[in-house]
Amino acid sequence: MTSSSRITISRHPFILLLCLIFAWNFVALAQTDTAAGKGGEENKWTDEKLSMIEENLVADLESPNIGVSIGGAQTVREMKQHVPDYDYSKIIIPLMRIVKNEDADRAARILAALALHDLNSERGNFAISREGEMSKDEIFRSFCANLARTREAEKKK
Repeated sequence: MTSSSRITISRHPFILLLCLIFAWNFVALAQTDTAAGKGGEENKWTDEKLSMIEENLVADLESPNIGVSIGGAQTVREMKQHVPDYDYSKIIIPLMRIVKNEDADRAARILAALALHDLNSERGNFAISREGEMSKDEIFRSFCANLARTREAEKKK
């Protein structure tokens, strides 16, 4: 094919426009909420479902697999955003175990501390503040100290 017979986008703005429209529609379709198309019925979080989810999250947090426990901690954070009024009391102790475990992966400890911070329980806040004072991991200690200071500032408001 010679250079004169090639179709270039700069010479054919119509092709560029079609490509942009196609890309835009693809992105918009990918971001569409799939729950909205089911007769307008909202996804309801029953106490039974939440209790089952909480039990599964406890199992995830207690898993020896670092990836599973990190995923569990992140899911706790997401659940708190979706269902902020739920108690999540069964999850606090497993998160505290991760936060207090000096041998645990730092990323797992950080995510567990963030999840405890999001849950905003007295026991969790205390565990975070203690690690902010006593952790042997300097980076984690500093992180927890910052979370504890943030919580104290929130209380003063």
